[in-house]
Amino acid sequence: LACISMAGVAAEAMAYEEVQGQEADLRDLQRILNKCEPKLSDAAQQAVTRWAVWQAASMLKRHEKSFDALTEKMSQGATVEECLQAIEAAPEPEYE
Repeated sequence: LACISMAGVAAEAMAYEEVQGQEADLRDLQRILNKCEPKLSDAAQQAVTRWAVWQAASMLKRHEKSFDALTEKMSQGATVEECLQAIEAAPEPEYE
């Protein structure tokens, strides 16, 4: 859930020099982390947040062709089904 929460932040950071839309994403992640048992310390929450951004960015880079296909469809106002089709039609990533 942490990676999903931070995927928008990671994508924006990869595309632009300045991230502006992170407040809602961070608030959502904070709500999730506040429900953890046992409670996480502030330092642990910060570590999870950093890890999630890094993981999300890594996944977006690895699946760059799918991400590009998705953003292209979204910019065209495509439906969710059309977006999913574009992701599924994108070439598979090459693993080292």
